[in-house]
Amino acid sequence: MANIKDVAAPLRTLNPDDENWSDFAPIRELIGNARVVSVGESAHGVGEFFNLRQRLFRFLVKELGFTAYCTEFPFDEGMRINEWIHGGPGTVNDVTDHGKHVSLGEGREAGAHLEWMRSWNAKNGNRLNFYGLDVGSPVGMVRQCLARIPAKPGDAELLKLADLGEGFTGVIAKLMGMPEPDRARLDQGLADLVNRAKASGNDVAVRCAVGAIASVHSVSDRATNFADGNNRREEYMADNVAWVLQRERRIMIGGHNTHVRRDTIPVPALGTLLQAQLPEPPVVIGTSYGAGSIWRIDNMTAPPNEWTISVQELKPPAGTLDAVMSTVGLPLHFVDLHRVPDQQLAEATSMLVFHDPWPVNVREAFDAVIHVQNARNTDESVAGARKTFIAG
Repeated sequence: MANIKDVAAPLRTLNPDDENWSDFAPIRELIGNARVVSVGESAHGVGEFFNLRQRLFRFLVKELGFTAYCTEFPFDEGMRINEWIHGGPGTVNDVTDHGKHVSLGEGREAGAHLEWMRSWNAKNGNRLNFYGLDVGSPVGMVRQCLARIPAKPGDAELLKLADLGEGFTGVIAKLMGMPEPDRARLDQGLADLVNRAKASGNDVAVRCAVGAIASVHSVSDRATNFADGNNRREEYMADNVAWVLQRERRIMIGGHNTHVRRDTIPVPALGTLLQAQLPEPPVVIGTSYGAGSIWRIDNMTAPPNEWTISVQELKPPAGTLDAVMSTVGLPLHFVDLHRVPDQQLAEATSMLVFHDPWPVNVREAFDAVIHVQNARNTDESVAGARKTFIAG
Protein backbone atom coordinates (compact mmCIF):
# COMPACT_ATOMS: atom_id res chain seq x y z
CA MET A 1 0.00 0.00 0.00
CA ALA A 2 1.28 3.44 -0.92
CA ASN A 3 2.16 5.85 1.85
CA ILE A 4 3.10 9.50 1.95
CA LYS A 5 6.77 8.76 1.34
CA ASP A 6 5.87 6.81 -1.82
CA VAL A 7 3.75 9.57 -3.36
CA ALA A 8 5.62 12.67 -2.16
CA ALA A 9 6.98 14.65 -5.10
CA PRO A 10 10.09 16.69 -4.29
CA LEU A 11 10.00 20.35 -5.27
CA ARG A 12 13.28 21.82 -6.44
CA THR A 13 13.14 25.33 -5.07
CA LEU A 14 11.15 28.18 -3.57
CA ASN A 15 13.03 30.73 -5.65
CA PRO A 16 10.34 32.63 -7.62
CA ASP A 17 12.87 33.59 -10.30
CA ASP A 18 13.45 29.92 -11.18
CA GLU A 19 11.16 29.19 -14.10
CA ASN A 20 12.13 25.56 -14.63
CA TRP A 21 8.71 24.28 -13.63
CA SER A 22 9.32 20.61 -14.31
CA ASP A 23 8.83 19.93 -10.59
CA PHE A 24 5.32 21.40 -10.84
CA ALA A 25 4.12 18.64 -13.20
CA PRO A 26 1.99 16.94 -10.49
CA ILE A 27 0.57 20.33 -9.47
CA ARG A 28 -0.35 21.05 -13.11
CA GLU A 29 -2.13 17.69 -13.25
CA LEU A 30 -4.04 18.36 -10.04
CA ILE A 31 -5.19 21.83 -11.12
CA GLY A 32 -6.39 20.81 -14.56
CA ASN A 33 -8.94 23.34 -15.81
CA ALA A 34 -9.93 24.71 -12.40
CA ARG A 35 -10.76 28.41 -12.37
CA VAL A 36 -9.81 28.87 -8.72
CA VAL A 37 -6.73 27.60 -6.89
CA SER A 38 -6.45 28.33 -3.17
CA VAL A 39 -3.02 28.11 -1.54
CA GLY A 40 -2.77 28.17 2.24
CA GLU A 41 -0.08 28.98 4.75
CA SER A 42 0.42 27.56 8.22
CA ALA A 43 1.39 30.94 9.70
CA HIS A 44 1.46 34.52 8.50
CA GLY A 45 4.69 36.34 7.87
CA VAL A 46 6.73 33.28 6.85
CA GLY A 47 9.15 34.10 4.03
CA GLU A 48 9.06 30.59 2.58
CA PHE A 49 5.27 30.68 2.20
CA PHE A 50 5.43 34.07 0.48
CA ASN A 51 8.01 32.70 -1.96
CA LEU A 52 6.00 29.52 -2.51
CA ARG A 53 2.90 31.48 -3.48
CA GLN A 54 4.94 33.81 -5.66
CA ARG A 55 6.54 30.95 -7.60
CA LEU A 56 3.19 29.18 -7.93
CA PHE A 57 1.48 32.33 -9.14
CA ARG A 58 4.11 32.97 -11.80
CA PHE A 59 3.61 29.39 -12.99
CA LEU A 60 -0.16 29.82 -13.06
CA VAL A 61 0.12 33.07 -15.00
CA LYS A 62 2.69 32.01 -17.56
CA GLU A 63 1.63 28.41 -18.06
CA LEU A 64 -2.10 28.29 -17.30
CA GLY A 65 -3.41 31.77 -18.08
CA PHE A 66 -4.36 32.94 -14.60
CA THR A 67 -5.16 36.64 -14.39
CA ALA A 68 -5.60 37.61 -10.73
CA TYR A 69 -4.06 37.20 -7.30
CA CYS A 70 -6.53 37.47 -4.41
CA THR A 71 -5.47 37.39 -0.79
CA GLU A 72 -6.36 37.85 2.86
CA PHE A 73 -5.96 41.61 2.78
CA PRO A 74 -8.47 44.46 3.26
CA PHE A 75 -10.61 45.01 0.17
CA ASP A 76 -10.33 48.79 0.22
CA GLU A 77 -6.55 48.76 0.61
CA GLY A 78 -6.24 46.13 -2.11
CA MET A 79 -7.56 48.67 -4.58
CA ARG A 80 -4.57 50.90 -3.86
CA ILE A 81 -2.24 47.99 -4.55
CA ASN A 82 -4.04 47.18 -7.79
CA GLU A 83 -3.67 50.76 -8.98
CA TRP A 84 0.04 50.59 -8.19
CA ILE A 85 0.70 47.34 -10.07
CA HIS A 86 -0.97 48.98 -13.07
CA GLY A 87 1.61 51.77 -13.02
CA GLY A 88 0.50 54.02 -10.19
CA PRO A 89 2.98 56.40 -8.53
CA GLY A 90 5.26 55.69 -5.59
CA THR A 91 6.96 52.56 -4.31
CA VAL A 92 5.51 49.30 -3.09
CA ASN A 93 5.80 50.46 0.51
CA ASP A 94 3.70 53.52 -0.26
CA VAL A 95 0.69 51.32 -1.01
CA THR A 96 1.10 48.51 1.50
CA ASP A 97 2.02 50.09 4.80
CA HIS A 98 -1.56 50.53 6.00
CA GLY A 99 -2.53 46.83 6.18
CA LYS A 100 -3.88 45.95 9.61
CA HIS A 101 -4.61 42.25 9.18
CA VAL A 102 -1.67 40.72 7.38
CA SER A 103 1.83 42.09 7.08
CA LEU A 104 1.67 41.87 3.30
CA GLY A 105 3.98 44.52 1.95
CA GLU A 106 6.31 44.93 4.89
CA GLY A 107 8.35 41.82 4.06
CA ARG A 108 10.85 41.66 1.23
CA GLU A 109 9.23 38.53 -0.21
CA ALA A 110 5.73 40.00 -0.34
CA GLY A 111 7.00 43.27 -1.77
CA ALA A 112 8.93 41.41 -4.47
CA HIS A 113 5.74 39.58 -5.43
CA LEU A 114 3.90 42.86 -6.00
CA GLU A 115 6.84 44.35 -7.87
CA TRP A 116 6.84 41.33 -10.20
CA MET A 117 3.13 41.86 -10.90
CA ARG A 118 3.79 45.52 -11.73
CA SER A 119 6.67 44.59 -14.03
CA TRP A 120 4.63 41.88 -15.75
CA ASN A 121 1.80 44.32 -16.38
CA ALA A 122 4.14 46.91 -17.85
CA LYS A 123 5.45 44.35 -20.34
CA ASN A 124 2.21 42.50 -21.10
CA GLY A 125 -0.58 45.04 -21.30
CA ASN A 126 -1.82 45.25 -17.70
CA ARG A 127 -3.49 41.86 -17.68
CA LEU A 128 -2.93 40.98 -14.00
CA ASN A 129 -5.04 42.26 -11.12
CA PHE A 130 -4.67 42.22 -7.34
CA TYR A 131 -7.68 41.91 -5.04
CA GLY A 132 -7.91 42.12 -1.28
CA LEU A 133 -10.73 39.85 -0.16
CA ASP A 134 -10.81 40.65 3.53
CA VAL A 135 -12.51 43.01 5.94
CA GLY A 136 -10.43 45.91 7.18
CA SER A 137 -10.77 49.20 8.98
CA PRO A 138 -14.48 50.19 9.00
CA VAL A 139 -13.60 53.86 8.54
CA GLY A 140 -11.37 53.00 5.57
CA MET A 141 -14.20 51.09 3.90
CA VAL A 142 -16.63 53.94 4.54
CA ARG A 143 -14.19 56.53 3.21
CA GLN A 144 -13.61 54.57 0.00
CA CYS A 145 -17.35 54.14 -0.49
CA LEU A 146 -18.14 57.82 0.07
CA ALA A 147 -15.48 58.80 -2.47
CA ARG A 148 -17.50 56.97 -5.15
CA ILE A 149 -21.06 58.12 -4.44
CA PRO A 150 -22.86 61.49 -4.14
CA ALA A 151 -22.32 63.17 -0.76
CA LYS A 152 -25.10 63.65 1.79
CA PRO A 153 -25.45 65.45 5.12
CA GLY A 154 -24.35 63.19 7.93
CA ASP A 155 -21.38 61.66 6.07
CA ALA A 156 -18.90 63.29 8.46
CA GLU A 157 -20.75 61.87 11.47
CA LEU A 158 -20.75 58.40 9.92
CA LEU A 159 -17.00 58.61 9.35
CA LYS A 160 -16.51 59.61 12.97
CA LEU A 161 -18.65 56.73 14.25
CA ALA A 162 -16.84 54.24 12.00
CA ASP A 163 -13.41 55.34 13.22
CA LEU A 164 -12.74 52.47 15.63
CA GLY A 165 -8.97 52.75 15.70
CA GLU A 166 -6.37 50.22 14.56
CA GLY A 167 -5.45 46.69 15.51
CA PHE A 168 -7.84 43.95 16.64
CA THR A 169 -7.39 44.86 20.29
CA GLY A 170 -8.20 48.52 19.88
CA VAL A 171 -11.16 47.93 17.55
CA ILE A 172 -12.72 45.31 19.82
CA ALA A 173 -12.33 47.48 22.90
CA LYS A 174 -13.78 50.58 21.24
CA LEU A 175 -16.69 48.78 19.59
CA MET A 176 -17.64 46.79 22.69
CA GLY A 177 -17.48 49.97 24.77
CA MET A 178 -19.53 52.08 22.35
CA PRO A 179 -22.75 53.51 23.89
CA GLU A 180 -25.89 51.84 22.54
CA PRO A 181 -27.25 55.01 20.83
CA ASP A 182 -23.94 55.46 18.97
CA ARG A 183 -23.89 51.80 17.96
CA ALA A 184 -27.46 52.10 16.68
CA ARG A 185 -26.53 55.19 14.63
CA LEU A 186 -23.49 53.39 13.24
CA ASP A 187 -25.49 50.31 12.23
CA GLN A 188 -28.23 52.41 10.60
CA GLY A 189 -25.71 54.64 8.87
CA LEU A 190 -23.92 51.65 7.36
CA ALA A 191 -27.18 50.07 6.23
CA ASP A 192 -28.15 53.34 4.54
CA LEU A 193 -24.69 53.49 2.96
CA VAL A 194 -25.21 50.10 1.30
CA ASN A 195 -28.49 51.31 -0.21
CA ARG A 196 -26.86 54.53 -1.43
CA ALA A 197 -24.01 52.59 -3.00
CA LYS A 198 -26.43 50.25 -4.78
CA ALA A 199 -28.44 53.21 -6.05
CA SER A 200 -25.25 54.78 -7.44
CA GLY A 201 -24.54 51.74 -9.60
CA ASN A 202 -20.89 51.67 -8.48
CA ASP A 203 -20.12 48.06 -7.62
CA VAL A 204 -16.82 48.92 -5.90
CA ALA A 205 -18.72 51.31 -3.63
CA VAL A 206 -21.15 48.49 -2.85
CA ARG A 207 -18.33 46.11 -1.92
CA CYS A 208 -16.83 48.78 0.36
CA ALA A 209 -20.15 49.55 2.05
CA VAL A 210 -20.88 45.86 2.60
CA GLY A 211 -17.28 45.48 3.77
CA ALA A 212 -17.78 48.18 6.41
CA ILE A 213 -20.71 46.24 7.87
CA ALA A 214 -18.77 42.97 7.68
CA SER A 215 -15.80 44.62 9.40
CA VAL A 216 -17.95 45.74 12.33
CA HIS A 217 -19.80 42.44 12.63
CA SER A 218 -16.63 40.37 12.37
CA VAL A 219 -15.39 42.14 15.50
CA SER A 220 -18.62 41.20 17.27
CA ASP A 221 -18.33 37.61 16.01
CA ARG A 222 -14.84 37.32 17.45
CA ALA A 223 -15.74 39.01 20.74
CA THR A 224 -18.70 36.64 21.28
CA ASN A 225 -16.84 33.55 20.03
CA PHE A 226 -19.21 33.20 17.03
CA ALA A 227 -22.15 32.64 19.38
CA ASP A 228 -24.77 32.79 16.59
CA GLY A 229 -22.85 30.42 14.31
CA ASN A 230 -22.19 33.10 11.71
CA ASN A 231 -18.81 34.15 10.40
CA ARG A 232 -19.31 37.49 8.67
CA ARG A 233 -15.64 37.90 7.79
CA GLU A 234 -15.52 34.63 5.85
CA GLU A 235 -18.89 35.32 4.22
CA TYR A 236 -17.62 38.67 2.98
CA MET A 237 -14.48 37.08 1.54
CA ALA A 238 -16.54 34.41 -0.24
CA ASP A 239 -18.83 37.06 -1.73
CA ASN A 240 -15.77 38.96 -2.93
CA VAL A 241 -14.46 35.84 -4.68
CA ALA A 242 -17.76 35.51 -6.54
CA TRP A 243 -17.51 39.20 -7.50
CA VAL A 244 -13.92 38.76 -8.73
CA LEU A 245 -14.88 35.73 -10.83
CA GLN A 246 -17.28 37.92 -12.80
CA ARG A 247 -14.21 39.89 -13.92
CA GLU A 248 -11.39 37.37 -14.16
CA ARG A 249 -10.72 34.20 -16.11
CA ARG A 250 -8.78 32.20 -13.52
CA ILE A 251 -7.68 33.28 -10.05
CA MET A 252 -5.34 32.25 -7.27
CA ILE A 253 -6.33 32.80 -3.63
CA GLY A 254 -3.66 33.12 -0.94
CA GLY A 255 -4.55 32.96 2.74
CA HIS A 256 -4.07 31.11 5.98
CA ASN A 257 -4.89 27.40 6.00
CA THR A 258 -7.76 28.18 8.38
CA HIS A 259 -9.41 30.27 5.65
CA VAL A 260 -8.87 28.12 2.56
CA ARG A 261 -9.62 24.72 4.19
CA ARG A 262 -12.97 23.16 3.31
CA ASP A 263 -13.85 21.42 6.56
CA THR A 264 -15.87 23.47 9.05
CA ILE A 265 -14.25 24.06 12.44
CA PRO A 266 -15.91 25.68 14.36
CA VAL A 267 -17.91 27.78 11.85
CA PRO A 268 -17.81 27.85 8.02
CA ALA A 269 -14.65 29.41 6.61
CA LEU A 270 -13.93 30.79 3.15
CA GLY A 271 -13.05 27.39 1.69
CA THR A 272 -16.20 25.77 3.07
CA LEU A 273 -18.37 28.52 1.65
CA LEU A 274 -16.73 28.44 -1.78
CA GLN A 275 -17.13 24.66 -1.93
CA ALA A 276 -20.88 25.11 -1.48
CA GLN A 277 -21.39 28.28 -3.53
CA LEU A 278 -19.24 28.00 -6.65
CA PRO A 279 -20.28 25.80 -9.59
CA GLU A 280 -16.62 24.79 -9.91
CA PRO A 281 -15.11 24.42 -6.40
CA PRO A 282 -11.51 25.54 -5.92
CA VAL A 283 -8.52 23.24 -5.90
CA VAL A 284 -7.21 23.67 -2.35
CA ILE A 285 -3.52 23.26 -1.54
CA GLY A 286 -2.64 23.47 2.15
CA THR A 287 0.78 23.81 3.70
CA SER A 288 2.64 22.29 6.62
CA TYR A 289 6.02 22.87 8.23
CA GLY A 290 8.48 21.06 10.44
CA ALA A 291 10.93 23.45 12.07
CA GLY A 292 11.87 27.09 12.42
CA SER A 293 11.20 30.24 14.43
CA ILE A 294 7.58 31.36 14.05
CA TRP A 295 5.63 34.03 15.89
CA ARG A 296 3.04 32.93 18.40
CA ILE A 297 -0.16 34.70 19.44
CA ASP A 298 -1.04 34.11 23.10
CA ASN A 299 -4.20 34.77 25.08
CA MET A 300 -6.44 35.10 22.05
CA THR A 301 -9.55 34.55 24.21
CA ALA A 302 -8.43 36.83 27.04
CA PRO A 303 -9.23 40.53 27.29
CA PRO A 304 -7.52 42.43 24.45
CA ASN A 305 -4.90 44.08 26.62
CA GLU A 306 -3.54 40.64 27.56
CA TRP A 307 -2.72 39.53 24.01
CA THR A 308 1.00 39.00 23.40
CA ILE A 309 3.25 38.21 20.44
CA SER A 310 6.40 36.13 20.85
CA VAL A 311 8.73 34.11 18.61
CA GLN A 312 9.24 30.40 19.36
CA GLU A 313 10.74 27.31 17.75
CA LEU A 314 8.33 24.93 16.03
CA LYS A 315 7.86 21.47 17.54
CA PRO A 316 5.07 19.65 15.67
CA PRO A 317 3.44 17.13 18.07
CA ALA A 318 2.76 13.55 17.02
CA GLY A 319 -0.60 13.24 15.33
CA THR A 320 -0.32 16.55 13.47
CA LEU A 321 -0.23 16.70 9.69
CA ASP A 322 3.01 18.63 10.07
CA ALA A 323 4.67 15.75 11.94
CA VAL A 324 3.39 13.20 9.41
CA MET A 325 4.65 15.22 6.46
CA SER A 326 8.00 15.70 8.18
CA THR A 327 8.57 11.93 8.13
CA VAL A 328 9.09 12.09 4.36
CA GLY A 329 12.55 13.49 5.05
CA LEU A 330 12.62 16.03 2.21
CA PRO A 331 13.20 19.77 2.65
CA LEU A 332 10.34 20.63 0.29
CA HIS A 333 7.71 18.37 -1.23
CA PHE A 334 4.19 18.13 -2.67
CA VAL A 335 1.65 15.42 -1.84
CA ASP A 336 -1.55 14.86 -3.81
CA LEU A 337 -3.85 13.63 -1.03
CA HIS A 338 -6.01 11.71 -3.49
CA ARG A 339 -3.10 9.27 -3.77
CA VAL A 340 -2.71 8.73 -0.01
CA PRO A 341 -4.74 5.93 1.64
CA ASP A 342 -7.35 6.89 4.23
CA GLN A 343 -5.62 4.86 6.91
CA GLN A 344 -2.48 6.97 6.75
CA LEU A 345 -4.34 10.27 6.62
CA ALA A 346 -6.27 9.17 9.71
CA GLU A 347 -2.99 9.40 11.63
CA ALA A 348 -3.13 13.19 11.22
CA THR A 349 -6.02 14.43 13.35
CA SER A 350 -4.76 17.99 13.69
CA MET A 351 -2.47 20.49 12.00
CA LEU A 352 -0.45 23.41 13.26
CA VAL A 353 -1.99 26.88 13.20
CA PHE A 354 1.10 28.90 14.02
CA HIS A 355 2.27 26.70 16.96
CA ASP A 356 -1.03 25.24 18.13
CA PRO A 357 -2.61 21.97 16.89
CA TRP A 358 -6.12 22.52 15.53
CA PRO A 359 -8.44 19.61 14.67
CA VAL A 360 -8.64 18.86 10.97
CA ASN A 361 -10.15 16.34 8.61
CA VAL A 362 -7.27 16.36 6.14
CA ARG A 363 -9.17 14.51 3.42
CA GLU A 364 -12.04 17.01 3.52
CA ALA A 365 -9.89 20.10 4.04
CA PHE A 366 -7.39 19.90 1.18
CA ASP A 367 -6.70 18.34 -2.21
CA ALA A 368 -2.96 18.48 -1.65
CA VAL A 369 -0.33 19.68 0.80
CA ILE A 370 3.04 21.33 0.23
CA HIS A 371 5.46 20.75 3.09
CA VAL A 372 8.24 23.22 3.92
CA GLN A 373 10.50 21.57 6.46
CA ASN A 374 12.39 24.68 7.55
CA ALA A 375 10.58 28.01 7.84
CA ARG A 376 11.23 31.34 9.45
CA ASN A 377 9.36 34.55 10.16
CA THR A 378 10.53 37.68 8.45
CA ASP A 379 11.60 40.33 10.95
CA GLU A 380 9.17 42.76 9.36
CA SER A 381 6.25 40.39 9.91
CA VAL A 382 6.88 40.17 13.65
CA ALA A 383 6.70 43.95 13.89
CA GLY A 384 3.54 43.88 11.76
CA ALA A 385 1.97 41.24 14.01
CA ARG A 386 2.51 43.35 17.09
CA LYS A 387 0.93 46.32 15.30
CA THR A 388 -2.01 44.22 14.16
CA PHE A 389 -2.90 42.57 17.43
CA ILE A 390 -1.54 44.86 20.13
CA ALA A 391 -2.05 48.39 18.81
CA GLY A 392 -5.12 50.24 20.00
